[in-house]
Amino acid sequence: MKLRLLITLTWSKIMAFTILGCAMFLDLHNGEGATAFMFSVPFVAGLIATKQYFDSKNGEAKETNIKT
Repeated sequence: MKLRLLITLTWSKIMAFTILGCAMFLDLHNGEGATAFMFSVPFVAGLIATKQYFDSKNGEAKETNIKT
């Protein structure tokens, strides 16, 4: 059985992970808990999920054939 993993980086995913990284930096730098991280995680998840939804509706999503 072969397992193939395909990760495609798009501009929206890069921006989402940049926002997540900046929030983590702010929380570590300020030392007041995970306030910025707490508010950025739903935004990042929504950004990635919305991009995947619109890609699947536009037919831009790549289909992979996995043979077992």
